[in-house]
Amino acid sequence: MKGTILVTAVIILAFNIHTGRKKSASLPLQNIGTYIETIAAKDKALITSSVETKEDTFVSCMINGKRREIIMADMARQKSTSPQIKALAQHLVDDHQQLLNALEKLNNSGNEMDKMNDLLVSSKGENMAYSNLSGDEFDRKWVSDMIMEHAKTINEFKTELSKTQNVDLKSLITKSLPIISEHLRWLGALRNKMM
Repeated sequence: MKGTILVTAVIILAFNIHTGRKKSASLPLQNIGTYIETIAAKDKALITSSVETKEDTFVSCMINGKRREIIMADMARQKSTSPQIKALAQHLVDDHQQLLNALEKLNNSGNEMDKMNDLLVSSKGENMAYSNLSGDEFDRKWVSDMIMEHAKTINEFKTELSKTQNVDLKSLITKSLPIISEHLRWLGALRNKMM
């Protein structure tokens, strides 16, 4: 990589000299290394700022997923008549909020306005899906949807764990998988009781 940057910088320098581009000052030979490093640093900063990594995309998607699950769990705390579902929903809010906070610390591409817009869109969509439901009908749909969300998250976490080279992300996924799996078991047990 450094070799490519060095060659590129020398070519640019030669082109500028050859085309007669006006120089503000003559560049002594001993300063060429510094000049090349400066060009390389600017190019690296430009490339880094314009390219979103796969880890950033994964983290952004997971942040949106955790927000949705928190909204859904909050809704269950408010609408469900089952003490077991209300208790599980509170547990989900607490655990998913911790995971959301950890994901947001890893997020390199999001900003606060995007977060607010995503949260508003998610909230409206979830409220519409559940607005006409109550009692056992609400509880069954909520448990079923949460089972799907948790199973999806587990699969996505396992896939990302096998691909990512980001040590912090690997650590977070490794720590979170048992918690999400436990949620899935609890949700499955609730579904079995409802049948």
